[in-house]
Amino acid sequence: MNHPLPPVKSPPAQAADAKGLPEAKLPMSVLNPVAPTRNVENFGVLMSRLVTRAPDMPGLGCFFGRAGLGKSKSAIWGANTYRAYFVECSQFTTAKSLLTRILAEMGIAHAKGSVPDLLDMACERMAMDPSRPLIIDEAHWIAHKRFIDIARALHDLSRAPINLIGEEMLPSALEAHERIHSRMLDWVEAEPANAADLRHLAKVHARSITLGADAIPLLLERTNGNTRRIVVAINDMNDWAASRNITEITSGTYDFGRIRAHKAPLGAHRHGRRT
Repeated sequence: MNHPLPPVKSPPAQAADAKGLPEAKLPMSVLNPVAPTRNVENFGVLMSRLVTRAPDMPGLGCFFGRAGLGKSKSAIWGANTYRAYFVECSQFTTAKSLLTRILAEMGIAHAKGSVPDLLDMACERMAMDPSRPLIIDEAHWIAHKRFIDIARALHDLSRAPINLIGEEMLPSALEAHERIHSRMLDWVEAEPANAADLRHLAKVHARSITLGADAIPLLLERTNGNTRRIVVAINDMNDWAASRNITEITSGTYDFGRIRAHKAPLGAHRHGRRT
């Protein structure tokens, strides 16, 4: 897939679309440049499939993978590009809090009522523009709960596309909910970063340094292709190189042992001991 990604744009906070619906309020990180990694591109393809699907096709999607692969960054880019409503779950999310967050994204702040009342309000608003998607991030926190069926109800009653994002256990958790599982149009798994992804990330995050040819495979090996760890490592390289007036990172100029990969520092294991 070599087609270019649409540029990230930041809509005015109070802007409204042609139907009078308020634009979704996106997290502040949408203002930062988004590297066009494979995961961003693949998420965009999934969103496009959901939005342009045939009328008789189901409109649920799932983007899943282990932590740190840039799923939320991809979702924020997708929300901005496709004007999607964007909400994020946590372990404390309830049916009511999920619906009130969705309604807040739709411009209905502090919505009151029972869960069925809030669901009706959200469905009515989504049905006004069924091409406008809803993205539910960190959906693995609610996938094992009965109220995950809210996603199915929102989809069925509005015909709007809904994209569920979560960690690698999300697909198996959704298998227990056949009415959700059978409405999935597509499942897309987030991938560890490769060399091309790393170069894109470096263009965004490397302030005044370049990565030498031997730095890229070393960085991928030390981080296991974890996008978040790559960005943290590049930030460390920025600071380290700036203090030494170095502009190129290579195996000869930078100690890649500074990148602790997925292991805690040795001293961290002793902090919890009682004396």
